[in-house]
Amino acid sequence: MDKLASIKVFLQVVKAGSFIKAAEQLGLSQTSASRMVRELEETVGVRLLNRSTRSLSLTDVGGRLFTLYGQVVGDLEGMEAEAAGTGSSKARSRLRVALPYSFATRRLDAAICRFCEEHPTVDLEIRLDDSPTDLVRDGFDLSIRIAPALSSSTIARRIASVPMVTCAAPAYLARRGRPLIPADLATHACLIYTGADPADEWIFERDGNREVQRVAGAVKANSGDMLRSLAVAGQGILFQPAFIVSTEIASGKLLPILEDFEPQPRSAYAIYPSNRFIPAKVRALTDIIAIELSDDGRGRVLEVPSGKEVAAGTD
Repeated sequence: MDKLASIKVFLQVVKAGSFIKAAEQLGLSQTSASRMVRELEETVGVRLLNRSTRSLSLTDVGGRLFTLYGQVVGDLEGMEAEAAGTGSSKARSRLRVALPYSFATRRLDAAICRFCEEHPTVDLEIRLDDSPTDLVRDGFDLSIRIAPALSSSTIARRIASVPMVTCAAPAYLARRGRPLIPADLATHACLIYTGADPADEWIFERDGNREVQRVAGAVKANSGDMLRSLAVAGQGILFQPAFIVSTEIASGKLLPILEDFEPQPRSAYAIYPSNRFIPAKVRALTDIIAIELSDDGRGRVLEVPSGKEVAAGTD
């Protein structure tokens, strides 16, 4: 049995969700695909897939091996592609990247353009999605994610600090009053971004003290742009990265509040499927993004306090 070939079939079956689809995608018969996965199970000595007439699901061991096999195959294909690329300037490769929608459209366009100009033989495929991406399962080489922190098991590089802003429209503040301390938010309509974890906790710092405030509101969304529009319309208080609200704050459509309480900044991370081999094209794109995000040359995304754009200092 060609174990590597069987592993690739197993990975494709899981991604496709069925033997029929995987076989079609790989140019195999369904019988061959089933046989190769069965032989792989016999080789490792455990069942990898639970099969029924209507669905497939990974066993516990199958799930662990799916992640491991995906990393190994990804590393191997990346090394082969990089080696082939060094032998021919015309060799083309593909780079699949998952990016947060608002961050990509507002902050990463220059980085993407620069990468395309400097790496004309790389075909770049971008998926815009605010939800976390399973890089191995979905076949991505890189993702960018904004978060307060990541788990220790995540393979990532921190590339920028992302300042946060608490703000609201003048009409909302005239109608509901201006909160003076984070605890006042408990009586206000807060616009909740469901992509945060946890979504209903806003974290502030003052004089070195950390304050976590639980918030609530009638509107929740997984789009910072949508919540910004609702905030401008006077629907509630917003807690979002400065890059999402900078234009509205500069124009006075949104006003910063709780200015004595600095929102805890988040970070932009480049996340990789494996730490054993990071292809040169992935490293190159990560480096370019990090440089482009350094408005002041020190890795911090531009902050917009009190309605005026200023260069932020180091972390």
